[in-house]
Amino acid sequence: MRRFRSSLLAAIACLTMLTLTSPGVAAEPSARGAGTAVGPAVAERTAPADGIVPGTRYYLELNEDPTRGVTFEPYMNWDYVLLTNDRGRHGTPVVFHRKGEGYVVESTSANWGGYRYWQVVGNGVRLNTESSATVFAVRHSNRGFLLEAYGNYATYPVGGKGWLVFYASVLPNFREFAYWRAVEAD
Repeated sequence: MRRFRSSLLAAIACLTMLTLTSPGVAAEPSARGAGTAVGPAVAERTAPADGIVPGTRYYLELNEDPTRGVTFEPYMNWDYVLLTNDRGRHGTPVVFHRKGEGYVVESTSANWGGYRYWQVVGNGVRLNTESSATVFAVRHSNRGFLLEAYGNYATYPVGGKGWLVFYASVLPNFREFAYWRAVEAD
């Protein structure tokens, strides 16, 4: 029993370190409401986020910690979206483009030409072509707005690199839901 418990604790520690140091592994896209995990409390409608005008450049910042915005960084030959490493940085401006009932998000710069649109993949959010872009629903909350894709919401780790990954629920003290505010860029 002791050996099993030690192995289990070692496995949990390894998974925690992996989550904190690189983009995590997300669940496959699922139907909204599937599973038993409890997600954030949000309104059930999709509507334009407060003050967002499609085609306008915005800094996307954490509503509860506006010293952290979104940017991108290369990882495994792709640009992945993460929170700024240094507090006090707005990050890279993004542009919301209306598509159907939601939005696609375009980063205003990238390391690879033509790869500027947010795409939710199993290990995070990477920049890809417009044809591969994920359509996000905007969900309003009293804490800011959430970006939803495939029934999951943007999350970030409590410590370490702030790689964005979409999950339906979070483990307290390890990951948090990203409640956003959009600040018009200069």
